[in-house]
Amino acid sequence: RRVDDALETTGATSLLERGAADGKGYFDGLLEDWLGDFWQTLGESSQRDPASIARPITLVDSRNTRAQVLPARAQWLTVIHNRELVKDADALPAFTGTRTRASTRDILLELPEGMDYQTGDHLAVYPTNREDLVNRACRRLHVTPSELVQTDNQHCPAHLPTGTTLSVGQLLGQFLELQEPASRRDLRVLAAHSPCPHTRESLTQLAENNDRYHQQIHDQRQSVLDLLEHYPAVELPLEVFAALCPPLRPRLYSISSSALSHPGQIRLTVGTVAAPAWSGRGEYRGVATSLLKDLDPGDQVLAEVRTPAPPFAPVADPAQPMILVGAGTGLAPFRAFLEERNLQRQQGQGVASNRLFPGCRHPDHDRLYADEMDHWQDQGVVTIYPAYSALANYPHRHVQDALWAQREEVWQLLESGAPVYVCGDGARMAPAVRDCLIRIAEACGSRSREEASRWLQDLMQNGRYHQDIFGTG
Repeated sequence: RRVDDALETTGATSLLERGAADGKGYFDGLLEDWLGDFWQTLGESSQRDPASIARPITLVDSRNTRAQVLPARAQWLTVIHNRELVKDADALPAFTGTRTRASTRDILLELPEGMDYQTGDHLAVYPTNREDLVNRACRRLHVTPSELVQTDNQHCPAHLPTGTTLSVGQLLGQFLELQEPASRRDLRVLAAHSPCPHTRESLTQLAENNDRYHQQIHDQRQSVLDLLEHYPAVELPLEVFAALCPPLRPRLYSISSSALSHPGQIRLTVGTVAAPAWSGRGEYRGVATSLLKDLDPGDQVLAEVRTPAPPFAPVADPAQPMILVGAGTGLAPFRAFLEERNLQRQQGQGVASNRLFPGCRHPDHDRLYADEMDHWQDQGVVTIYPAYSALANYPHRHVQDALWAQREEVWQLLESGAPVYVCGDGARMAPAVRDCLIRIAEACGSRSREEASRWLQDLMQNGRYHQDIFGTG
């Protein structure tokens, strides 16, 4: 009232009568009525658009922040289905000699526009760290996931977006490896950040003693985070922790669908990793497999198609038989090969019967894609010689056993020019298959061990021996 009276005494002209309302009464309604008269006086409509109250605030999609440091070909694929392939083994009385297989998923993804692939390609999946792992790191570093950090404009590493504000949760979840074994350099840095003499001495000795480092750190896959929890005296700032952690890398999966059969879709066969940690602390879970296991239809995953070098693709001539050897999820690319051969058969092309040597634990537990494989065998696309490691009294426990049992047929195929494809574990299975082929050359080709080894080397150099292996590091 005082302001209104003062303006009037100076000669000011009132546009409309001063509004008044009782704060204990119908305040909002009276205010809205007065504002309606106000806008009409100014020549505006009294019916204001409710949307006009929006403020100039832009929602930032954290997915775009991460995309800044990834190749342009990395795109979002949509989940069509995510199904379990492994059956419960508890009711199998003949299951002996090995543990049951963890969850293995059949995941079908829809490709975005402009993305395609060839049969035998890989899908590189860009994962994120689990929330519980990120929270664990935050607790030890005495920060919260919602706190903000600013990356440097000039000295920012390539795996982080330049000059960007991130939450700590984003930084740890989307950009850093949190479960990689600590290096000796990491141990020295941790020692330098401890005020405790005993801790400094212990970490320094681990870094300087090669045997102790490999036994206690590398072989047990103890990460920087594991060590921070084991040595509470270490006072490590977030920025130093981020410098010690490697960039979060993509995980490669063999595509288990044929590009000819399904050009707009990609199928993955993913064996999940979940087991007691070798360090003895908690459970180790695979970064990407944990993400992929829990995807629902409609969810999206960031990935790109990559062609292996050298390529791991079926021979161009479908009339040329192939020898396919794969244990566990190593079956994935061969499912794609056979799906493609079956389509070519349906199109009237001459298709040879390929030889598949798959390995699993038990036919009623983890024989992957069993119905499809049996159907393709009935159609003459493939002849299957399985190995079962947990089926009592079965003669072939491993793929190399089944391969050796068919050595005469395998040798005839090799002599006629058939290529060999091996996919799966590179630490044990792949060397065993190579050794088996050398023994086949000795037994069926009348070669000495040295001659048979040179024969296999020639097979590799001539592009007739193909490997897509993992787990060698």
